[in-house]
Amino acid sequence: MLMESLPDSSKVSALCESYTNNYTWFFRPLSRDELFQELLTPILLHRNPGGHPDASQSFAHPHGMAVLFFIFAIAASTDQSHAFESNKYYRLGRIALSMHSVFDSPRLDTIQAVSLMAAYITNSDGKHAVEEAWSYLGIAIRLSISVSGFFVSRYTWR
Repeated sequence: MLMESLPDSSKVSALCESYTNNYTWFFRPLSRDELFQELLTPILLHRNPGGHPDASQSFAHPHGMAVLFFIFAIAASTDQSHAFESNKYYRLGRIALSMHSVFDSPRLDTIQAVSLMAAYITNSDGKHAVEEAWSYLGIAIRLSISVSGFFVSRYTWR
């Protein structure tokens, strides 16, 4: 379902360009090269002749898909006329993020996805958006500590 929800190639490229041009000055959990070469290339290579994603291809961990959908959501949110589209991509990102536990063997794309979700929420007009975004950023920080190997599972009391 997630693969079928991806926009066509031209829309994917336009959204990613919009994100890199309009938002990365504020928050950039992945570089432009990572976005275009590591995330987009597999998607663009697995297109059917009509330019839509080939749903039979499994190319990414669901958290990689979540990163992409949150980038689409942020990019669409920079244009108020695309608010519905932005919310749709945000919901798809949440679905992709929920397909695999963020706490079981977290990966870099897990941290990126949770961070991007927090960035999107920060720009939303929800009553408690800032508090919610800080909660997710706290989770992202905790995950990054465990991924980097600095997490200490037991404390020694003397």
